[in-house]
Amino acid sequence: MEYFRLTLGQVIINKTMTEIPRIAIFKPEPKEEEKLLKLFEKHEYSIRMVPDAAEAEALVREEDAPFDVLLIPLRLFDRSSGISVCLQAKSMETLASTPVLGVSMSTEKPVIQAFYEVGADIVLISPTDADLFRFQILAMTRQRRAYDEQIRVKQESSGFSRSIISAFNIVREGLLIFNSNFEYSFGNASSRMLLGLDQHTSAEQILAVEKLFRQLLVQHHKNTRTRKPGPGQDHPISQFETSLTRVDRRAFRANVRISSLYATDNHLMGYTVSVTDLSELDQLSNSLLQSQRTRSLCLLAASASTKLISSSFDNITLSPLNKLTPLLEQNEKKALISPILTTLMEYLDLVISTDTRVKVKSKEETMVALRPTDLFQLFGHIILDAVQFAGKAGEVMIDVSGSIPGEGVTALITGQSRKVTPFIPNDYLANLIQGDITAGSTSEESAKMNIGLAAAQEIAAQYRTTVEYQTTSEGKRKVRVKLPPCYK
Repeated sequence: MEYFRLTLGQVIINKTMTEIPRIAIFKPEPKEEEKLLKLFEKHEYSIRMVPDAAEAEALVREEDAPFDVLLIPLRLFDRSSGISVCLQAKSMETLASTPVLGVSMSTEKPVIQAFYEVGADIVLISPTDADLFRFQILAMTRQRRAYDEQIRVKQESSGFSRSIISAFNIVREGLLIFNSNFEYSFGNASSRMLLGLDQHTSAEQILAVEKLFRQLLVQHHKNTRTRKPGPGQDHPISQFETSLTRVDRRAFRANVRISSLYATDNHLMGYTVSVTDLSELDQLSNSLLQSQRTRSLCLLAASASTKLISSSFDNITLSPLNKLTPLLEQNEKKALISPILTTLMEYLDLVISTDTRVKVKSKEETMVALRPTDLFQLFGHIILDAVQFAGKAGEVMIDVSGSIPGEGVTALITGQSRKVTPFIPNDYLANLIQGDITAGSTSEESAKMNIGLAAAQEIAAQYRTTVEYQTTSEGKRKVRVKLPPCYK
């Protein structure tokens, strides 16, 4: 590797290297080297003599500075062709955008044409005038530096755009962006979760996403192509309720909203697609409806309980729960499971949606050492929690084993959800849908009465047992409680 610094006259110290053309000279054949170097004697340049494109690329990396011009003679010192070397340089990432000045000793048009075809920007015929040579070098240097500045501005703009786009990752809805040819460009974190896409979306998954939305995008384009927005007007939106298939081939019902994206000159840039998982809304709607039915049942049961603790409604009954407790505790700690489950399900059938299947499996004559009223409430809390988790079209399985010596009676209640998309982690709405309705509530509100599995655990604790639960990635929640057996 040879280094040359050729100047004529006194070097102006205030000049920086960035103001001087930086040139990589590919070492020519010996008889032409002296002629070529004379072109650099009249003006100031920063040059590097290199044997091949690999050496030029290495210098760019080592010195952390690109070349303004690659000067490639037609014939190199090792008798290789400058045309081949030019093609090689243009194939390298660090050299591809650098202007190439070809120097030919031949005036044959096919040779010069070949030089241009492989990427040369200018081809000079040697010998040439040093001043004209200087003009060409300066023009190519300006071209190179203007290009670098343009790339820098675009990178800054792109970086800003990426920052804006990354902000979409905090949006709860799935958001996708397609270009004007319906090609997938971007998907936020929620969209990747809804569609089951990997963090680094593969080419195969991209094609699947484009195929999934193409028909809707085409329909939106047909609906809105004659309705471009005017100044200050909203962009036209199309809305579809459809079934979307994830990459794992499981489908879910979704609301899809599509809007066109226009530049300031009303040129169509692409489309933005918003996806809402309707199964979440179905599950929330189902829970609210179940809550309303439970409220009606609660009032009916409260009315009946008031009749038990008071001979009539003529008198005001204060602290009714305190009066009910002695009645509930009158029973012996002995209960047959099957009849209690049957009675409980008669009540819960009034509450549970007909879309939710409930299966009960219990061995006859299985008896536990709990008061019937406590067992009724314990199972009721766990089953309703499982029903809420299972949601619309879900399934609840109640399996009560016989008494096992040393283990007692195990009750396993499983809620199987049909929701195919995962819940958004650390999301208030997702937590509410899954039954965590204490999220964001004050301690005074939650302290009034235990609810759900907490209420079940309160009852279980009275019998020195524990309610255990597990939620799996397959959309299942399993709740298990071991009950003390009764052999009387």
